[in-house]
Amino acid sequence: MASAVDKTKCQAEEKTVVTKAKASETAQSTQEKAAAAAQATKEKAAEMAEKTREQAVSMAQGAKETVLGKKDDPKKTTTTPKDC
Repeated sequence: MASAVDKTKCQAEEKTVVTKAKASETAQSTQEKAAAAAQATKEKAAEMAEKTREQAVSMAQGAKETVLGKKDDPKKTTTTPKDC
């Protein structure tokens, strides 16, 4: 009877070791995927921030030119007549 108990105990321990190994692999894989996703998100956020900055600079420059009257507008070009 003792050998059957020992055998069952040994099998349970083996299953525990295998289960722990699989859990460890799964945890490692999940951690790597999360790190990759976080890096991708960080890079995308940086790209979006750069585009937003560029748009803001462009809008500010356009506003400045409009306020100062320096924006090129072909309809508002003034020419001096040559007869003067």
